[in-house]
Amino acid sequence: MSGAGAPDFFYREAQRLGYVARSAFKLLQIQKQYKLITSGSSVLDLGCAPGAWLQVACQSLGPLNKGGVVVGIDVKKVKVPQLHCDSRAQTVCADVMNLPRNRIRALSPQRLFCDPV
Repeated sequence: MSGAGAPDFFYREAQRLGYVARSAFKLLQIQKQYKLITSGSSVLDLGCAPGAWLQVACQSLGPLNKGGVVVGIDVKKVKVPQLHCDSRAQTVCADVMNLPRNRIRALSPQRLFCDPV
C-alpha cells in the first residue's frame, strides 16, 4: 500500500490476480527480463513470507510434468498459497541459521538470487 494508506495499483492488481502480496510483481519483472527460473529448476526462497515469490517461482517452473521444486523457509509458519502453486511447492518453518548443514544442502537450489529488501 502507498504511504497515504490507500491501496495502490500493484496492491489492487495483486489481489485481482490472486497473488498474496504485491511483491509478486518484483519477481515477475525479474523473470520477464532475465528468465532465471526455467522448467525443472530448484528454487529456495529464504524469508518466504507471505508467499508471493513462492507463487511466481512455482508458476515459472512450467508444466508439472517438467519437474522442479520450490522450497520456502521462514521463521514464521507460511502456508503454501493454493493459487499459482502446485505440489512442487513446500515450506519449512525454521531459522535457516539453525538448520543442520545436511538439511540445507538437501534444500539447496541450482540458482540463487535475492531481494535485498
